[in-house]
Amino acid sequence: MKKRPIIICLVVAILGSIIFWLQANYIITGWLKGEAFFEGRPTSYWRRQLGKIETSGWGTGPSIFFRYPSSSSKWLEPIIPDEGKVELLNDHVLLKGDPAAQGVLKELMKDPITCEFAAKGLALIKK
Repeated sequence: MKKRPIIICLVVAILGSIIFWLQANYIITGWLKGEAFFEGRPTSYWRRQLGKIETSGWGTGPSIFFRYPSSSSKWLEPIIPDEGKVELLNDHVLLKGDPAAQGVLKELMKDPITCEFAAKGLALIKK
């Protein structure tokens, strides 16, 4: 009889961990909202991962996509040196030309912060 509460607690802990992981990757909310998925992650996950993306380009030349470190990584600066550098995103998985990413990229086109990045990804798919 004493094993039953331990088993119940273990099952609850495992289910809680699974739900936490799913929500941390926006899988539950993405599924509920009907978002497109790529590599098992919904559009909201990719939008969060891209963060506040910046673009730098000259005329019709190639664009350079980058982002500054998030505020959560700035507290690591005393521990990890050179954490404040700019992160380049031109080799991002969404820019590899994979047709499976098309749905996510189309949804990212609706966001003014990620629309140029998404347009580049869609152009690479159509080549």
